[in-house]
Amino acid sequence: MQTAGHAALPARSMPGFGLEDSSESRLSEPWWGSSWWDPVGCFSVKHTRCLLAVVSGVLAKKPRSRRKLLRRARQTAETLQNTDVDDVKELRQLFRSTTAADNILSKDDFVKLCQSLLHIDLTFRELERIFDIVVIDEDHHFMTEDVFIRTIRNRFFLRGIRRVVQLPSAHSWKPPKGYSFDVDTARNHFCENAEFIGPYADIRATRDHSFHGRYSEERQRWQDSVIATVVQRTTEQARPRLVFTCGAMGVGKGFALSWMSARDIFPLEDIVHIDPDHFKAVMPEWSAYVAYGKKMKDPDIPGNQCHRESCYMQEIALEESLKRQQHIWVDGSLSNAEWFVKVFSEIRERYPAYQIAIFKISAPEEVIRARVEKRAKHTGRSIPEDKLKASIAAVERSVLTLMPYADFLATIDNSTSTPHLSYFAAIDRSGSWQRITARFAHTLPGVDAFPDALSPFFLLRVEKCPVLEMRSSLRCRVDGEVESQFGLLTLKDLQVEVTLSPVIRLTLDPETRRIAHIHERAVGVAFMYPMETEDLDMGQLTVPEQAALKNGAFAMFSLSDQLVALNAVSSTNNAPEPKMLEFGPATVVTPEEAMDMDPSRWAKVKMPHIKDAGVERFAFYTPLEKLAGRRVSANSGFIFELEPGQEYTFFPVIATYDS
Repeated sequence: MQTAGHAALPARSMPGFGLEDSSESRLSEPWWGSSWWDPVGCFSVKHTRCLLAVVSGVLAKKPRSRRKLLRRARQTAETLQNTDVDDVKELRQLFRSTTAADNILSKDDFVKLCQSLLHIDLTFRELERIFDIVVIDEDHHFMTEDVFIRTIRNRFFLRGIRRVVQLPSAHSWKPPKGYSFDVDTARNHFCENAEFIGPYADIRATRDHSFHGRYSEERQRWQDSVIATVVQRTTEQARPRLVFTCGAMGVGKGFALSWMSARDIFPLEDIVHIDPDHFKAVMPEWSAYVAYGKKMKDPDIPGNQCHRESCYMQEIALEESLKRQQHIWVDGSLSNAEWFVKVFSEIRERYPAYQIAIFKISAPEEVIRARVEKRAKHTGRSIPEDKLKASIAAVERSVLTLMPYADFLATIDNSTSTPHLSYFAAIDRSGSWQRITARFAHTLPGVDAFPDALSPFFLLRVEKCPVLEMRSSLRCRVDGEVESQFGLLTLKDLQVEVTLSPVIRLTLDPETRRIAHIHERAVGVAFMYPMETEDLDMGQLTVPEQAALKNGAFAMFSLSDQLVALNAVSSTNNAPEPKMLEFGPATVVTPEEAMDMDPSRWAKVKMPHIKDAGVERFAFYTPLEKLAGRRVSANSGFIFELEPGQEYTFFPVIATYDS
């Protein structure tokens, strides 16, 4: 289901309410003055509701502070109510061991903790961006304990924290009896009769084990813990992107995309990065294989002996990330073009929402060879000569073979210290990084982002267009209409009175019309407001028909003023290729402007995630409409009353794309 929600954990026990904590040292402290007591995380669901009620009463005369604090309290409560209790305990211990006495987390400590203890494969710049966004939103310059827990759970979606923290390192790993460095890790951990276990057991069952082999249960658990740190970076994306880098080994694919990430062109903190080299580097045996390669004077040993297992983990991670509808970057060479034709085709069939991109990274052969040699000296990651030659030769052939199966191509010249965009797609040679920024520096907000942002409205087409009888002739904004209009809608055997906004003219381009699910004959559209449905028998209605009555809908009219289509709005959707409306940043509407809106244009909020934010009323705004002498926006959109008579915010509908 495509909706964002908080990941989280059951409330912590609290001595003050007759519940016991297992720590003797904590029991010796009074809960009301203890440094470990937090005023939200220790409450049960019942007590959390009490706290929210108290906070609401205390801040009743401070609407802005009240709303913000209530939202933060609700977010923390949701996180702490649904998360595994062992995970939150582990995260608290990590936080306290890092922060020592001051009990706050600095930016540098946050980055260090994420990279070294939680094994999150992001650079300082990407983790810095996450930290800055979170602490600015909290009006701080540091991270508190609850905010840290919420960030790790809701930004990185980590589960099984203890397993992640306790991943064996090269320093702690010792070869078990019978371990041979003359064979690869897949052979050393092979177990013919092992069952598939863990959260990815169903994916393992579909792999080619004649090539990959089967792993012991212990090794599967290790693989799961590593894969878990990689496979999710955002909530489910309605139009996810899948990027494959194509380029010779050593051309600097990672450098080029990291350079782009540092400049917010391709923000890696929002993109799942699936890199077989990362899986190799975190293997506890990696350093031992590097040492063995030096001993045998064969620098190819570590890469070869860890290759099969890293590819196996790559396949599992890719499949899991596809299931979660993440933006994904698969770091590789695409040298086996025929195999990737099958991969692209299968993804098209099984995950049709995905747009597939190829980023071709290029550099002269002498530059590539110099980089390969330098990397081998520093990391031990050598590339066999035959593989290097083959990868250099395969680039152009791979691109030509795979282009018909991809949606677009970006070619990046990485021959110098500053990557250069040669062209984007087959015809664009502008060299503008904005072409990529527009697609990848853009993550759709979740439902929990309101009122800071408005998540997309998914559009559900009512399959059989209902009959609408208007009480008077249909009136449009171009006619100077500012009031709502009324009609009788017939859905199957149900007749309901409906309220509509003034009709606005449709001027969207064909591609945007397709994405927004606009009928080909429609020349005008009005928003049909939601209605009270408690007394209606809707058992005979379809899901889109029910959504139209509960949440509202866009009614589309032909040139002869006939209703030709009805698109219900919803905050959730299960379609593989959802149609939607996206919204731009919030802008302030003054109380005077809001009150200038005709009273008939205001309606009760029905969508649960907006109601939960304490908002009760909204109005549909038409383009270029003047309110108290000001044109609020050139776009249509929704005005929400955050505080009655005091605070209003407007979210404009923005044009979207899916290519």
